[in-house]
Amino acid sequence: MSFIEKGLRKLRESLLDDIVMSALLACGYESKVVVRIVKEAVNYGLATRKAKWFPNVKSTLATLRKKGYKLGLISNTHWHFSYNLKKEFEKYFDVITLSYEHGYAKPHPSIFFVTLNRLETKANQCLHVGDDPIANIQGAKSVGMKTAFINRKKVKTDADIEIKRVDELTALL
Repeated sequence: MSFIEKGLRKLRESLLDDIVMSALLACGYESKVVVRIVKEAVNYGLATRKAKWFPNVKSTLATLRKKGYKLGLISNTHWHFSYNLKKEFEKYFDVITLSYEHGYAKPHPSIFFVTLNRLETKANQCLHVGDDPIANIQGAKSVGMKTAFINRKKVKTDADIEIKRVDELTALL
């Protein structure tokens, strides 16, 4: 197994409640009561969680959809998304791929490939936009996608395009 393959294996996604339960089991807490409490705590967290949008993102996504672009969301998350949060994302994205559902996190190639399949498009026809130089830029480039880096912290990347705000995309595309 190559160094890269070993590194990619570590990108298996785990749910936060599974991580907490593994730690508790390692400390000797095995009761059904503990399992129930952890599940209830996670569910409470989900019920109170709201998406926090950066300025102009919703209007940018709406504009790009009107221009005929298919939009996909790939998100690394240890949390189940609540029904309401998923419904809100579905207003803006044609496809939503969440690492906890898929089983692997970005930059693992499989999360990009499954999204491309669901969008019914090829990697070289896509622009992946993100703000993480490894998870987003290296991950997308590794499967042949073009990349746009949202550079909020003056980080160097090998992205194809660099922007400061998402709304800059409407002028570029």
